[in-house]
Amino acid sequence: FALDSLAPSVRGAGGSCVWRIPRAPARVYYGCLSQVDASFGVLLGALDEAGLRKHSIVMLASDNGPEHRGRHSWGVTGGLRGAKGYVYEGGIRVPLLLRWPAQLRASATVSAPVHFWDVLPTLCDAAGIHSDDVPGHLDGVSLLPLIRAALVGDEASEPLLRPTPLWWGMHRGRGGMQYALRVGEWKLLAGYGRRSDQTAHGPPVGGETSTWLRARAAIIP
Repeated sequence: FALDSLAPSVRGAGGSCVWRIPRAPARVYYGCLSQVDASFGVLLGALDEAGLRKHSIVMLASDNGPEHRGRHSWGVTGGLRGAKGYVYEGGIRVPLLLRWPAQLRASATVSAPVHFWDVLPTLCDAAGIHSDDVPGHLDGVSLLPLIRAALVGDEASEPLLRPTPLWWGMHRGRGGMQYALRVGEWKLLAGYGRRSDQTAHGPPVGGETSTWLRARAAIIP
C-alpha cells in the first residue's frame, strides 16, 4: 500500500510535506495509517520467518499528539488540552503498546505516565544488563517491574522511582518556547506567560486557588 498512490507529490527522498498540501484530503491521513499498519505487519512477519517473535520485544507509539492545524486536522486527543506542538497533555500524552510473548503472557493496562527515555533502561533490563554497567547517565527507568505488577493487578506495588523527573521541551512548537515538568500528579508549565503552573488534573479556579495550594504546602517545594 504505497503512500505515493495517495499523495503523488510526496517522494521517499524528501519533497513537499503532505500536511502542507493545500486542502490535503482525508484519504492522505488514512493512507498513512494504512501504510503504518502494513509495515508493522511486515515487521512481525519477518520475526515469524526468523522464529524470533516469541522472544522479541516490540513497541509501538507516536512521537506526539495529533496534528491540529486548521484544515489539516487529523486524529483526536481524547479530550486532552492541546495537540502536536504543545507540551499540554494533548501534545505529549500518547499510547505505548509493548509486547514480549515469552515473558508477558497476559495483557494489562498501565496508567502511570512513562517516557521514551525509559525504553533503553527497559531493554537493558530485559537483556540482563544492569543500568550501572551502561556508559553514561540514564535518565529513564526500566518499566518491566511496573508492567509485571500490572499483570497481576497490583500496579501500585511498583511505583516508578525516578532519579530525573519527567520533562519535555518544545523550542519551535506553536506555543513558542515551552517546557513541562511532571512529578506524580503535579505538572509545572513554563513559557505560557501567567499560566506558569498547573496540576495534571487542574486545581480549583478563582479565589479558591490560594487556599487549595496552602492546604498542600507540604508537597509543594
